[in-house]
Amino acid sequence: MCFTYHNMLINGVLQTTRLYKSLFVSSILFIAADSVEYGVCVFFLLTFSFAFNDCIDASKDSVGHPHRAIPSGKISRLQGLVLSIILLILGLSVAFGTEFSFGFTLTFLGSILYSLLLKPYIPLVATFVWSATVAVAFVQPFSNEFFDYFGIMLMIYAYETVLDFRDVIADNLFCKTPTLAALTGQYSILLSIVIAIAGILVLTFL
Repeated sequence: MCFTYHNMLINGVLQTTRLYKSLFVSSILFIAADSVEYGVCVFFLLTFSFAFNDCIDASKDSVGHPHRAIPSGKISRLQGLVLSIILLILGLSVAFGTEFSFGFTLTFLGSILYSLLLKPYIPLVATFVWSATVAVAFVQPFSNEFFDYFGIMLMIYAYETVLDFRDVIADNLFCKTPTLAALTGQYSILLSIVIAIAGILVLTFL
């Protein structure tokens, strides 16, 4: 019984932090930026954001994603929250004292605001804020040009629009106002493609 519980807990932690996805993305950015500190900060940012969002969205995920760690009972909401706090402290601790401290502090704050306040009440603003703050974290080692940030922000926004389309049923039940996917319906995917192409064009020509 004890072994089964610990095995389920480990699986829950792996799942709620999207550990393998987080490792993959942070490894790519670590190699591209040639900075261990930056790669570690990205890793903690991603794992924190996934875990914290799962804590806040536990009720919504019971409808839209019942297989996820918290609604499926692999870990409790309290365990997910404690894990999130640990990841947040570790991420900020690594970021402070580096040239990336402002960008990551801003993005951690954006992640908290997104999950806790913006997505449940004003998801249209939430997606914009999340896309903008993540763009700051992802672009800061490579460029200080506005249009580089803007192009990456558009591509993240396009990706988030696809996720909103996937989650539209649960979002309609739990969000106080409609998401962009709810407003645009069947045209959401087309809109996300247009936004992504706009991002690519901005990065290429501006």
